[in-house]
Amino acid sequence: MLRRKGNFYEHCRVNATHMRAYHPDVMPEGRGVLPAETVKNIMVIGGGPAGMEAAAVAAKRGHKVTLVEKNGYLGGLLLFANAIKGPHENLANLNTYLKKQLELNGVEVVTGQAADAEYVKAAAPDAVILAVGGVRPAIEFASTAGTHVMSIDDLARGVEGNEIVVIGSNAQAVDAVQYLQAQGKHVTIITEDAADNLGKGQSSWVRTFTNPMIYARGTRVWQHAKVLSVNDGSVTFSGETGVDMTVKADTVIDARDMLPNTALADALEGVETVAVGDCNKPFNIAEAIAAGNIAARNI
Repeated sequence: MLRRKGNFYEHCRVNATHMRAYHPDVMPEGRGVLPAETVKNIMVIGGGPAGMEAAAVAAKRGHKVTLVEKNGYLGGLLLFANAIKGPHENLANLNTYLKKQLELNGVEVVTGQAADAEYVKAAAPDAVILAVGGVRPAIEFASTAGTHVMSIDDLARGVEGNEIVVIGSNAQAVDAVQYLQAQGKHVTIITEDAADNLGKGQSSWVRTFTNPMIYARGTRVWQHAKVLSVNDGSVTFSGETGVDMTVKADTVIDARDMLPNTALADALEGVETVAVGDCNKPFNIAEAIAAGNIAARNI
């Protein structure tokens, strides 16, 4: 969502120009992209939504673009989101669309290739767009005999038991909660954020029905709270009540906010580099795609 004079406005996840075109601080040139004044060899590192959008737009402007992805496939967190959210948000179709734009605009795609500073410098691109995604904060607790601790990245592999604690309340955490509720699990959210930030990163319209649904299905949200320990079958946490609380937990899912991941950009001193999407500012798919689009317009 875009902020204008303190207010949030909806925009399109797919079309980055919606609510941005002709805005003097974002896309003064309008919806279309301008031909590059100087054609460059551009390397885009990361094949998630931000990287694919950046590569396609840069190539459309006339740059020679190579996209490098460490995995053997493209999509990044789009694939996780599609698996957890289900088909109704058409994220698989969005991934197909983004890949097709690479093909139509003549982007060279290299998969199964990790790109470190040595690899980039050997290729000697004129500019680099870094779209490697954010990083998860280190999990602070170990599993016990009665409580399994896992990252949200492993959610699709299944969870143990019926009493689930989710740490965090961002959009991915809310998606995970709904995914688990659909399986008949009882879920508790423990978050350091305020309760009115539940689902941050989701469209404000989507939050009007997802958040009430979460509460209606029996999830309790403990706000301004921090996990203190993972016990044998339970979790103890502190919060604004001033009293440490304990809730049942067969599984704890760490879904805290992702962190920026700009180590490679820092290592590419002397190379024109711009970081986009979650590796620069973790938030959501729409912001990642928009960041990739804007970076490609200005490189």
